[in-house]
Amino acid sequence: EKWMQCEDQTNTFKNRKRPYFAVAGRLVSEKGFQNLIPVMKKFPQYDLLIAGTGPLENHLKSIAPENVHFLGLLSEEELAPLFHHSIAVIMPSLFYETFGYVALEAFATRAPVILHNVGALPELVHTSGGGLIYNTNAELITAMTRLASDSKLRTDMGELGFQAWKNNWSEDIHCKMYISILNDLRTR
Repeated sequence: EKWMQCEDQTNTFKNRKRPYFAVAGRLVSEKGFQNLIPVMKKFPQYDLLIAGTGPLENHLKSIAPENVHFLGLLSEEELAPLFHHSIAVIMPSLFYETFGYVALEAFATRAPVILHNVGALPELVHTSGGGLIYNTNAELITAMTRLASDSKLRTDMGELGFQAWKNNWSEDIHCKMYISILNDLRTR
């Protein structure tokens, strides 16, 4: 499956001099990037790499400290190594997303996630054990600090997320379930 392919062909992310957190999505207010970006002032030793474009891009760039970098729109082949080599993938969404596809993409690359406690997103962490959940900026800062300073926790959560993705949400699992349903219907 392509999301398991985390090779960084250009070594863009693997060989970064500074560790980083990653985010991805459309740059709109509902995604909450405008709340995450100012938090990076508390983490001058780390970068925030943002993959995506959208109508809020110029505003977000205007409020971004120098350790926040906008990468533009990335392909799946570029997102996988971005996530894989990150400290964690952060999802600061402010609205009730029905399913956090970015979290699954992170899990597929063994990256832990930090999710805002809104909508269905926390269920992915509760089901997998692959990340941390926050309600406030103080809790976000604590979650980022924990994952940045504890490589064992990062690795363990990344592996839990990967195993949950592989066993519950991967393309292979869904194809097997679909074929099983078809076989069951055929025998009725």
